[in-house]
Amino acid sequence: VVVDGDDIPDVAVPIGPGTTIRGRVEVEGASVNATPVGPLRLVTWRAAFGMLPGGTVEVDVPPDLTFTLAGIHGRQQLRVMELPDGWWVKSITIEGRDALAGYDFPRRGTLDNVVVLVSARPSGVTGRVEGTPDALRGAVVAAIPDDSTDSPEDIDVRTQLRPLHADGSFALRGLRPGRYMIAALAVGAMDARRDQTREEQGEFLRSVGTAIDVSEGRVETATLRLVDVPAP
Repeated sequence: VVVDGDDIPDVAVPIGPGTTIRGRVEVEGASVNATPVGPLRLVTWRAAFGMLPGGTVEVDVPPDLTFTLAGIHGRQQLRVMELPDGWWVKSITIEGRDALAGYDFPRRGTLDNVVVLVSARPSGVTGRVEGTPDALRGAVVAAIPDDSTDSPEDIDVRTQLRPLHADGSFALRGLRPGRYMIAALAVGAMDARRDQTREEQGEFLRSVGTAIDVSEGRVETATLRLVDVPAP
């Protein structure tokens, strides 16, 4: 919406208390009682532009892994924060429907039997980036699904952006299984593309990234070159 001093007709602003959801987190591949699990947080996540989504509502998940979250409006994703290293969300169902990539929550009402299934089988990519200390300072490593035909929400769920460590090492943990294009981006490459659309950023990452297949329960290793290409 562009506001330039003129009235904007026919703008509908939905008003209501939002949806309340009740459910549980289930862990696959590990015993919760035998594995130290710190406080988890369930967050609603509205997809934004590029790689900068924003959370809107959150709640702490108690030790029994049940939760109640109120005041959810519109189309949102559910995400679990503070998972143990390497754990990842495998599926989310709301009343038996797949809701991993997002769900249209009504303006009011209650949804029970929300199940968030978490895998404790580490999946991801670790490795190093080649470059001088000055060039590596402030760099990041990005992983984006190789299939550009996926919906924007599916791509958001699977995309990761992580800072590069000072020694050039990186860790992309908790990646969902699939093929990814992974690239190490210098500060200049990131800054030059902040105003690009999500699709343009994705095209760039796929053009400079390294293809890596991620399988459940496996952590791949890779050596990447640092990309510092100015935007056209």
